[in-house]
Amino acid sequence: MKKTMMLYDKKPAVGGLLLLVIGLLVFSSCAKLDVVAAGAISSFSAIGKAADVRFDSAAKSVLTSPDKSAQFIWLSKSLPGEQFDVYIDIDAAPFLAAGLDPAKLPAGIYSDGRIRFGQKVSGSAQDRKQSPGASAALAHIIEVRPDLIGYHKALDHYGIDLNGAMFEWARDIKTNDKDIVFVVDPVIFQNAGTDPERVEGWIYADVEIMDKTGAKKTVKKLLKPFDLAD
Repeated sequence: MKKTMMLYDKKPAVGGLLLLVIGLLVFSSCAKLDVVAAGAISSFSAIGKAADVRFDSAAKSVLTSPDKSAQFIWLSKSLPGEQFDVYIDIDAAPFLAAGLDPAKLPAGIYSDGRIRFGQKVSGSAQDRKQSPGASAALAHIIEVRPDLIGYHKALDHYGIDLNGAMFEWARDIKTNDKDIVFVVDPVIFQNAGTDPERVEGWIYADVEIMDKTGAKKTVKKLLKPFDLAD
């Protein structure tokens, strides 16, 4: 049976909503990078089997959320026309319905009804060869930029920093009830006219984070979590 990995404040927040307190990843300070990277790669293999993941002939791997509204995408080598080498691609419709003005977003985030956050991962290790599968392709990303990978012990989550967003996955999908989580910074959308509390399909929550020094603070995040296994 899965155990709940997210913690809830039992006091109702404004509007009667529960405060969701979730510890996000501490990058590079929780453990040595090589240990974190190894665990991230091995755990992602199980995520890939449980989720809808395809690896196409163009060296692009795509993990699609169960509701089809969000994707985590990563490349085994740089491709012409691709803005990022690793990124999330999410449906902009809920944000538009909540007041988003795409013209007010930072350049490169919005295009043709989709929103993207990601990283350009250049480097010889990635460009030198093409990986034969999805997990191996992610391993190349981690090899080139291990600083992007983090682990949060309390939630048993690995994740990757996507420059204004994150994609997280459980170390063990058999025990964690939030196997994958798409996370975005709501401030970016608020500055573009979005009411984050009205973004359908996303949880607008107080999130407890820990910086590289170990100090804790609470910030707002937009979260889209999924349970992939029974």
